[in-house]
Amino acid sequence: MSWTFLRMRRFARYYFKIFANWSLSPFRKKPLFEITRIERMQATGNLGFPNRQIARIKHWRGVLFSETLIGQSVLLLALGLMIAIAWQRFGDGVALGDVMVEFWGLLFDILFIVVLLGVFQYRQQRRQDTARQHEIIEDLKRWNDEEAMHRIVGALRRLNGMGQTAVDLTGAALSDAKLKGYGVTSLRGSKLSGGGWADETLRESSFKNVDFSRLDLRDVVFGVDAWGFGFAKSGRYEDCNFWEADLQGSCFDATELHWTTPPPDTLEEVIAEEDDGRPIMARTHYASFNDTDLAHATFKKCQFHWADFREAYNIETADFAAATGLETCAFDSEELKQRIIAKAKVDEV
Repeated sequence: MSWTFLRMRRFARYYFKIFANWSLSPFRKKPLFEITRIERMQATGNLGFPNRQIARIKHWRGVLFSETLIGQSVLLLALGLMIAIAWQRFGDGVALGDVMVEFWGLLFDILFIVVLLGVFQYRQQRRQDTARQHEIIEDLKRWNDEEAMHRIVGALRRLNGMGQTAVDLTGAALSDAKLKGYGVTSLRGSKLSGGGWADETLRESSFKNVDFSRLDLRDVVFGVDAWGFGFAKSGRYEDCNFWEADLQGSCFDATELHWTTPPPDTLEEVIAEEDDGRPIMARTHYASFNDTDLAHATFKKCQFHWADFREAYNIETADFAAATGLETCAFDSEELKQRIIAKAKVDEV
């Protein structure tokens, strides 16, 4: 079975479920079909073969033919070798003397001077470009104004384009940034807050109304209990979104996760009524951790205020030890909420 057929089948199944849920929404309070985050990513081309392979091919095509002359040099070398082999096979009786010697010397120059030196020059240029983007982030991350935000997000986008995801945003003050909308795809392995003071440098970070949705945030350090007692707040995240983000293994220890509006009782509301009085329901609210993967994430000694964990994945594998404010948060069920609160208190002891 070809990959094209599998891709089209997933695509058709996904949009069939979308259409069925929409067409039956006036008659059902809950959707007929459940659509998972994995299905959505498969249908929209953000997951698996051949999307990653195509992205890698585009990346290396740009490296070989746009950013350097390595690709053209290799093609020229291959063409020269083909001419030399063809001449040796079919050029009997025609003596070129020193011409062939010079020709082989030309091929040698292409291989060792253009190609190999091009590789070394490219690696050096990449290191310099990467260091320059990190310097931009370091210089501007404490400004907390719109210009600094745009330049920081631009640097993050360029680092992603160069294959870099881990950045140091300790001590950053960032507001109103929509990272995915600016082309940022991953912050995997980054450190967003160091917590407390170190070498007379404030390392506590503040992020307000920052959109982390649909990003690869695996193993990101959003906060760390620098003093070991949980008394010092390591970072503040106010009204931030983590929709459909991958937060596997991320750390929110000793952070403050604050939302200024309480989560509604339900994710759907009545928007109209049928002629016979039946309500027409529609989704009007998306939780702050909607479709977020929280597998093995840690929220130790975290201070919560009105966080909404409804429709989050693997929440029971997350560590909420000694976390406070969980009673203000929303979960998929009251039973799940009580289990998490009880486990947080047990782990605290």
